Amino acid sequence: MPPSSRTIACPIVTDPKRLAALAESGLPDTAPEEAFDRLTRFATRLLGVPVALVSLVDDRRQFFKSAVGLPEPWATQRETPLSHSFCQYVVSDRTPLVVEDARTDPRVAQNGAVRDLGVIAYAGVPLFAPNGQVLGAFCAIDGVPRAWSDDDLAILRELSDVAAAELRLRATVSRLDGENGRLEQAVQERTDQLRFASAAVADAARTERDRLARVLHDHLQQILVGAKMTLAAGGPVEDVAGFLDEAIAESRTLASELSPPVLRSDGLAPALTWLGTRSESRNGITVTVACDEALSTALPASTAATLYEFARELLLNVAKHAGGTSAAVIVDADSVSSGPAVRLTVTDDGGGFSLQPETEGPSDQDEGFGLSDLRQRVIAVGGRVASGNAPGGGGRVDVVLPLPRD
Repeated sequence: MPPSSRTIACPIVTDPKRLAALAESGLPDTAPEEAFDRLTRFATRLLGVPVALVSLVDDRRQFFKSAVGLPEPWATQRETPLSHSFCQYVVSDRTPLVVEDARTDPRVAQNGAVRDLGVIAYAGVPLFAPNGQVLGAFCAIDGVPRAWSDDDLAILRELSDVAAAELRLRATVSRLDGENGRLEQAVQERTDQLRFASAAVADAARTERDRLARVLHDHLQQILVGAKMTLAAGGPVEDVAGFLDEAIAESRTLASELSPPVLRSDGLAPALTWLGTRSESRNGITVTVACDEALSTALPASTAATLYEFARELLLNVAKHAGGTSAAVIVDADSVSSGPAVRLTVTDDGGGFSLQPETEGPSDQDEGFGLSDLRQRVIAVGGRVASGNAPGGGGRVDVVLPLPRD
């Protein structure tokens, strides 16, 4: 192929996208690798040339990822400035470059590689990145003039295609490694959440057992002891019956607080109304309830039970910590990333939360084991809990639970 009469000045190969693709390949300034060295050895044998290169071109030099037959010091340095690069023209034009005798070819006669590296005959084809950018060239070099045949160029293209396939494979492996790493991180985070939730459930169960033990010991047991002592002293049967009636009422109250029959029989809305009435009579808190009736009756039993437990704990917190006199309980529809959800909102007119600067969430004093356990249970099933101070004063807690898909 005769040389073109045009003169090619050294191009500035500075396209940002191409340079980004070169950096993403991870090849510049890396050690020789057999995957590429095998290809350059094949090139020298198949073409009968002393030198074959896998050359990567950036905006200031060419780096030899693989090099067979280069003289020193270039073999050790594994790079040259662009003033000594033929491959830059392959990158610039995105087409093969064929030179039969560089000394008489006006395109490259003044290139430093002719004088310093003894490059006389050159044939190079583009080396493509997976995204189509040209990273450099796969080339063959001879120290004497040579007329390159179509078969010679076909061999170079095939070897360059193999090198490009190696780059695509590496890009795929890198992407899969990244996705695998993200998946492992997500699994680990989920595992940590479940582990924390399990620990919180155990703590909450222990706390609930302690509370039940106190109720049984401090109240119910004392009532029964009073009945026994009355019987032992030969007291009136009416007094013993009074003690037993009080014990029965106390056990019923305890059972209703833990799981009111109305929740199981009529659903969440009536159970919350009962809970509001109970809170007002026991704690002096006026509670208003607004609950979407259709949504309430359609809730799974476990979801309704969790929302009821949250409402009970939050109303207890209003009485014990917030110093409020009124509260509102609202249940309506919401959504999460996985689909439809139900939201429970409890507001009060108390002193609000003691917010922590780092998270703007409630302090540890504002949440006992009960609320902490419920919070972790909600998070573990893909829901969310938001706590903060209401704009008009007091506290507000929003609990969102995902609903099962049809």
